[in-house]
Amino acid sequence: DALYDGKHSDDDQYLVQAPALVLSKTSAVISDPVSGTTDPNRIPGAVVEYCIVATNGGTGTASGAVITDNL
Repeated sequence: DALYDGKHSDDDQYLVQAPALVLSKTSAVISDPVSGTTDPNRIPGAVVEYCIVATNGGTGTASGAVITDNL
């Protein structure tokens, strides 16, 4: 436009899509040095399995996401 103010093109609509990652972490005791695998407890020396689940609650694609967990 002649005034270079952009008013001729400022009436568009935009749809912004973004991922919204939700993380959940669970743990389960597999065995311990006292009880073995029969009713194991969370005691020193126990073997514990951790599971992290990531879900995308957003509208965009979450490609290239990297999830780390420091114990």
